[in-house]
Amino acid sequence: MPISSVALLAMLLLALAAPDTGHAKGYSGVVLVGLDGGSTEIGGNDRELDQWVDWSAKARPAAGGYLRLFFVGPGDFPANPARYYPRGGCVALDWPSYERVCHPVRATVRSLFQRSRHLPRFAARPTVPVRITYLGRFSGQLRTAAALAGPVELALDRTGHSQSLPPSCYEFRAVWAGPAATRRPRQFRLCPGGV
Repeated sequence: MPISSVALLAMLLLALAAPDTGHAKGYSGVVLVGLDGGSTEIGGNDRELDQWVDWSAKARPAAGGYLRLFFVGPGDFPANPARYYPRGGCVALDWPSYERVCHPVRATVRSLFQRSRHLPRFAARPTVPVRITYLGRFSGQLRTAAALAGPVELALDRTGHSQSLPPSCYEFRAVWAGPAATRRPRQFRLCPGGV
């Protein structure tokens, strides 16, 4: 798992154990992930990110290969995944229309997205968790394991590396759908060092 995912998992572990305080989450950047697990990060604050997509322009058909796009907040904690279509220079954020409707990225930030040109593109639907189950009891901010779908997708979509199992892990089960479903773990642990 990439080093940047360590912060993500630390945030997840904190959310599992911390008392419910409720706080606003702003975005601190975007992570674009390619088919091979390679990724590119683009920094920006939530105000800037809100202005990256030109919502006033006519939506385009989503066509060609795409990269997975995750808006991330503090600790690399992502929102629901979206798609970036390099050929059309557009982002598909809405479900279930994300496969058909794409909103253009503003000209002022197109060069930032060029950093992802080396990433191989997805052609088929991505592999996603259909269900995530926590094999314990929730006592922190999270009330359901479904809230972890985006973070787990981001962690497992990216290229990782093996390491020994540390203490203080949380055990989960998942059911996956998509072309790589049989290669995704049915049972895994979220630990301070990764999945």
